[in-house]
Amino acid sequence: GAGGGAGGGDAPAMTRQGSELSSWNNGGTWEERDVTAWARERLTAHLAAVEVDVGGGIIARGTGHEGFDGFLNVLFVRGKKRHAFDFNFKAKLSVDAPSGKAAAAGDGGDDGVKAGCQMTVKFPDVSADDEVYDTVVAWGSPKPPRGARDALL
Repeated sequence: GAGGGAGGGDAPAMTRQGSELSSWNNGGTWEERDVTAWARERLTAHLAAVEVDVGGGIIARGTGHEGFDGFLNVLFVRGKKRHAFDFNFKAKLSVDAPSGKAAAAGDGGDDGVKAGCQMTVKFPDVSADDEVYDTVVAWGSPKPPRGARDALL
């Protein structure tokens, strides 16, 4: 595929001189390419790079994902590029949050940090038909303090 870009790589290209269509598609009518493997690799890389500072000493870091099921296709319909996708996955995160008096005060003070709390965010249906996706959050063990959980949701 064509490399570069801040996202770490573009989707695999369908190329011919002067366009992104394959050389056989002279009419530019319909062409479809499955780029699911590329999407899975990009999701893995992006989730590993996630770090969110929620404030109050609460930091969530991506640790990977679980169960990527579905597809992502690049389509050319009458010469116009489109994307068709429908997939689901679980994002895995590790949360560090202040514990004890620091959590109650919300100031992230020196009273200690509860590190390595596990959080899973399930995306049950991500598709081209929707702009907003439902999520389901589950906490593993150990759970962060309630104030941190509330801040993250």
